Amino acid sequence: MMQVLLQQISSEELHDIANACPSPALLARAAEGALPPPFVAERSLQQIAHGQARFCCMTFHIIRAADSFIVGGCGFKGERLDGMVEIGYGISPEFRGKGAASAAVRQLLQLAFDQATVTAVFAMVNQSNIASGGLVSKLGFEKGASSLDGDGEPMTHWFARRPEAL
Repeated sequence: MMQVLLQQISSEELHDIANACPSPALLARAAEGALPPPFVAERSLQQIAHGQARFCCMTFHIIRAADSFIVGGCGFKGERLDGMVEIGYGISPEFRGKGAASAAVRQLLQLAFDQATVTAVFAMVNQSNIASGGLVSKLGFEKGASSLDGDGEPMTHWFARRPEAL
């Protein structure tokens, strides 16, 4: 399994990604498709600008520990009601199936449950993404209801509850 670290994306890099013009230096240390899409960076910046808790808007690079190469991105999608935060994640196609997403989501869960106010973590997974559904299931998320997203894609809601020992 690939060892990864989460590195919070700086405001400057978020602005560059949101404007679809990441620096050449950033591109040189990232696999193709590893950076978050511009709308993710823009959402994070807007949420912070509107006063949401910074923790709930954090976006991270998923870094391969062996050489500090960016293989994906992940983060929190904003404040949720009733102590629940939503996560999202994506891995460059060339690094899928190597354990990077599992390791990153485990770290997001730890970060979330380190916050006393977070009681559950929520992920919406496209029903056609069998690998992602398997990942969250393997990590102890419980399958919830299904719905259609804004693009009409069928999504499954997955929930991880705060472990009792915390």
